[in-house]
Amino acid sequence: MATKLQIVVPDPGLHELGGHHPATAISLYESFLDCNDVELRIFCHHNFELEKFNNQINITPFFNSDYYHYFYENPTYGDCQFYIRQLSKEYYDFFILLNSEQSDSQKLVLFHTMTWQHIIALTLSLEQINDTFASPVKIPQIVVFLVYGASTNFTNSKHQSRTFLNYSLAVRVLSKTGLVQIFASEYELTQFYTNVLSFDVMLHPCLLIGRINEKCKILSKNINKNAIILYLGDAKIEKGFTKLPLLLSRLMLHAKLADLEIVIQFTNNNISKEISNAYDQIRTLANVNQNIRIINEFLSAKAMQNLLTKSKAIIFNYNESIYENQSSGVLWLSAYYDLKIASFSNNWVLKEAKRMGLQSKLVDYDNVDRQLTELLDSSVIQKTKYYYEFFQDFSQWLLKLAMWRDKNESK
Repeated sequence: MATKLQIVVPDPGLHELGGHHPATAISLYESFLDCNDVELRIFCHHNFELEKFNNQINITPFFNSDYYHYFYENPTYGDCQFYIRQLSKEYYDFFILLNSEQSDSQKLVLFHTMTWQHIIALTLSLEQINDTFASPVKIPQIVVFLVYGASTNFTNSKHQSRTFLNYSLAVRVLSKTGLVQIFASEYELTQFYTNVLSFDVMLHPCLLIGRINEKCKILSKNINKNAIILYLGDAKIEKGFTKLPLLLSRLMLHAKLADLEIVIQFTNNNISKEISNAYDQIRTLANVNQNIRIINEFLSAKAMQNLLTKSKAIIFNYNESIYENQSSGVLWLSAYYDLKIASFSNNWVLKEAKRMGLQSKLVDYDNVDRQLTELLDSSVIQKTKYYYEFFQDFSQWLLKLAMWRDKNESK
């Protein structure tokens, strides 16, 4: 391999504190912290508040596009054509910047968390580079992690068939460039993209687990677990934040849960009236129940690890239709730290928990106190092969990928 490997992460979605984009940045930093021959560089959105983040990470403001502008919509290509071309221009400028740098380092460019609009934008940028320059611009090794996709179960045919076609066409065109290596972020997506591309799309290891997590998990075996997490992450209606007051009221009635700390952690970057009203009710309940702990701030990596290591279980109340096939980084973190999983709907969260061999249970409001107690008392079960494949060492996996490319180019 070259003297030094640069892992370069263009991440327009890194625009605020909260969610899995900053968590991914921290995890990548921790994963390669002890690798002297690896340099991590991240290009974020111009609005990202760098002064409030980890100043040890090499992060450069670069992008202006609103990464999640169409995330909760189901647009046609025509609806978002201008957006796609704007983002493709930013990706194009990013590659030209990398090509202009005077460096002997081998570069691996890692794209993650891409919707079909982002995939098309990346394809257009690569095609533009090939069309613009008479002498070829050196394209670095490009690795694409696909965390979104579509269902082949068209229960809502107009919406889901359009999504299926958008992702299918986008990833086929990207694959035909021959310039990228494509991996999927979880089991269902490996099946979906393998079917679309007619070759095996493999699973990549979890991006959210760094070396410090591994050390924390080992040390946590002797820690007294006395907490239940009711909410973790951005405050969103579709993730059940507005239903927390009702859930808290129900759990407070159960004597067996009285000795446990009940934790609600969230960030509210885009607060709405509904979220604000729910927060007021939660604070009122917390004022009369000392075992309710509210954390209204972005957690550092260490604080997040401390919370997960002392927790027994986590409750998910994600919208069933939105999360029917949509993955959750919170579930993956919970799985890594061996938390028991309760879910109010039989969506992706519960399916993934079962695939991994986690202790999990479908619950409902009328019986959640009893059901949660049963879950907490349940015995340990064996993790699956998928669990261990998913949580294999990410840094070693990516370095092998870079060495394979370097070896094949030098032939």
